Amino acid sequence: PAGVRITRALRSMDVTGVDLWVIEAVNPDGLRRRTRGNARGVDLNRNFPHHWRRGPRGRYWGGPRPLSEPESRAVRDLVRRLKPQVSIWYHQPWNAVLDCGGDPVRRRYAQRAGMRRQCRGRGLPGTVVGWQNARHAGTSAFVVELAAGAIGARAARRHARAVISVAAP
Repeated sequence: PAGVRITRALRSMDVTGVDLWVIEAVNPDGLRRRTRGNARGVDLNRNFPHHWRRGPRGRYWGGPRPLSEPESRAVRDLVRRLKPQVSIWYHQPWNAVLDCGGDPVRRRYAQRAGMRRQCRGRGLPGTVVGWQNARHAGTSAFVVELAAGAIGARAARRHARAVISVAAP
């Protein structure tokens, strides 16, 4: 839920010269209930077609099939329409910019946000980042894992500035 504070900080900034789309929460049901799953118990970050796996119901359940959830389909449709050069997904609680390949966009974000980079989460099934990077050439989609707990206003502004630094041409 800490990513919401960053999206709100971004919305309060006067940003010019960048086509910036900010989505406060892809999983409003989970945000409200403070769970990973949506209203049907599906972990939306396991519901995308790239390396999707059928699995048992539980905390990381990817749903009955890829893109079974309306939230996942809405993300798919938006990415297809916008063809973003950069997509940043805020998660918790690993406290690192996830980067297994030395991507310069991720490196710049991490430097500006004052975060370490870490190769973690590689090969997880059905993730939005895995799908977006595999399916849409020329994009840099990545996860920023915030630390557990709330994020302060100063840190949220630092992350918002990091977003602008990687979005600006």
